[in-house]
Amino acid sequence: MVEVSRTQPVYPVGVITELLGLSARQVRYYEEVGLVVPARTKGRQRLYSTADVEALVRVKSLIDTGRTVEQVKELLKSEEEWEGDLQVLLKQQGEARSLYPVDALDRVLARVLDEEPEVASVDEEPEVANVGEEPEVGEAEEERHGNSGEVPNE
Repeated sequence: MVEVSRTQPVYPVGVITELLGLSARQVRYYEEVGLVVPARTKGRQRLYSTADVEALVRVKSLIDTGRTVEQVKELLKSEEEWEGDLQVLLKQQGEARSLYPVDALDRVLARVLDEEPEVASVDEEPEVANVGEEPEVGEAEEERHGNSGEVPNE
């Protein structure tokens, strides 16, 4: 059996319409607006690759959810940008891992986490002094100096 790459154009428009339930006009329109770019033979026949078929499936599913062609174009553009950003991040991550073995990074992280000071839990309320108010006299102070709350000069 011959293997075909995802990007090799092999499917004519008739196969695409049958596979996806789209009309030939819809497929041509998606080409006109730039949602898919099929290859052309010397005789100008459109040929679609597996990647093109996958793109058309995505377009069809987005259109079927009520999105406009312009919304689909913007969404696909955003996805392409995100995919590109993800590839850059994965490449950088791979480079970092090759420079710094994971076990070394784990040891450094553990050491840093062990040195961090204790932080109050989210459930605990911090003690806050009221600015401009006299501090309250504790019960022990009241008993020692009477219940008036005043502290005599000694």
